[in-house]
Amino acid sequence: MAKILVLGAAGLIGAHVVRELHGRGYEVRAFDRQGSNLAGLRDIPIEFMPGDLDDHPALLAAMKGFDAVVHCAGYQALFKDPKHDEQQALRETRNMIQAAQVTKIKRILYVSCFATLGFPTGDGLADESASFPADGEKSGFVRSKMAMEEEILELRHKGMDVLAVVPTATFGPGDVGPNSGRLLQVVGGRKLFVGVKGPANLVDARDVAQGVRLALEKGKTGERYILGGENTTWQHVIEQLSHRLAAKPPKVKVSFGLAKKFADFNEFLVKLRKKDDANILRSRLDAMDFCQHVDDGKARRDLNYTSRPLEETLADTVNWFKLNGYVKPPKKGWKSA
Repeated sequence: MAKILVLGAAGLIGAHVVRELHGRGYEVRAFDRQGSNLAGLRDIPIEFMPGDLDDHPALLAAMKGFDAVVHCAGYQALFKDPKHDEQQALRETRNMIQAAQVTKIKRILYVSCFATLGFPTGDGLADESASFPADGEKSGFVRSKMAMEEEILELRHKGMDVLAVVPTATFGPGDVGPNSGRLLQVVGGRKLFVGVKGPANLVDARDVAQGVRLALEKGKTGERYILGGENTTWQHVIEQLSHRLAAKPPKVKVSFGLAKKFADFNEFLVKLRKKDDANILRSRLDAMDFCQHVDDGKARRDLNYTSRPLEETLADTVNWFKLNGYVKPPKKGWKSA
């Protein structure tokens, strides 16, 4: 059975990928920064090696003797300097590629981001063929994600076996960061006073992990595969989370453009108070604004990928957050949901 190194193994997707691959009999090595929260990996008997993507010797040691790399450790943009974000993302990606070439890694699977999907023309659904306008994108978040994916997929022209999966907005139990689960904390903390209007596609991290394994086993070199769930709206998601967290959904729903202006002003006030309790974070709004309805038929046809219902994902995620103390109960306690 193949030996697989998972970069970014402590994150929501990474930990579920480790669990999926180990459960299927693969020999798995986990790699993430020193001091990462390893709660999602503690019950899995695998080897963990600390390091980051700037540490070339650590990458060489981690990849030595392994067959494939699953790259879940994409650079997290700082949302301050787009050019810096893109340059740092490329520096880390090229460092990983060089290590893979030296250690003769046979296959690299990059776990990309929905922000790399272009918007389709008209009223169609976004798929792997959708591209961005020629003038590019100003957001450091999007530029860094696009740069990493393009850098890796270009290697197919140099004879390397590379491919990418593109998960949509990912939720699920085990979000120890938390990452996307930050939305649950805002809703559960009764701090979401303004909702947003816009399309979304949400996928369960456990289904993404299954999709990663299937792509490793069946995916074609140079291809991208969208790993999606249900097409929905952020309004519906927030309403469902509010119900499960015994919170009132916001009565006012605004566009992302207006919400971003509110977030900018709110963060200005937070800085004046020298506190870190912004109700809406601009960076997360930037990411949410790139969500759209997608057609993930390619992964379903070519990989036999499947996904569970949205309600199951939200229920399991909320229950995990409650059980692990990531959200506080209301004064009257939790209602059954």
